[in-house]
Amino acid sequence: MSGFAKKAKIKAGRLVDKLRPSSRAESPAHSDPTSLVPSTGRHNYAEPAPPQKAGATTVSVVHEFLEAARDGSDLCLPLKAALVGAVKILEICEARSDLLLCTKKLTVLKQRTAEIKDQYNVLASRLTHLAAVTDALSKRSHLDPNLKQRLENIAACV
Repeated sequence: MSGFAKKAKIKAGRLVDKLRPSSRAESPAHSDPTSLVPSTGRHNYAEPAPPQKAGATTVSVVHEFLEAARDGSDLCLPLKAALVGAVKILEICEARSDLLLCTKKLTVLKQRTAEIKDQYNVLASRLTHLAAVTDALSKRSHLDPNLKQRLENIAACV
């Protein structure tokens, strides 16, 4: 068996493994990240993998399938040329979707920054008002000296 055929067979095997329902996800040993690793008897402190969207997994499986078909189609050059183009288009689409996701996150970040700025301005105006009120109250002559001292301390802090 030639080198490219072995490589295509390995990729196809990985692809089939991804399509099969995983028995690891159902076993209790793999559901708990602190469970004992059977071969070593030690705890498995590995973080669980982040959940992936179903669409992202499907796209990655299709991508691997197209790459495996491209690598194994050396005898049919028109098919190989078409698959090279299809893989490249898929890579461009994946990069574009990543860019769109980053753009959406940036838009949300800008909106949140504007909200925080507005909240800061409201807090600043309230603190200015509090300082004016405490300053005015501390200047009254008929206040208890302890209360007057507390109001002066609050005004100094604000």
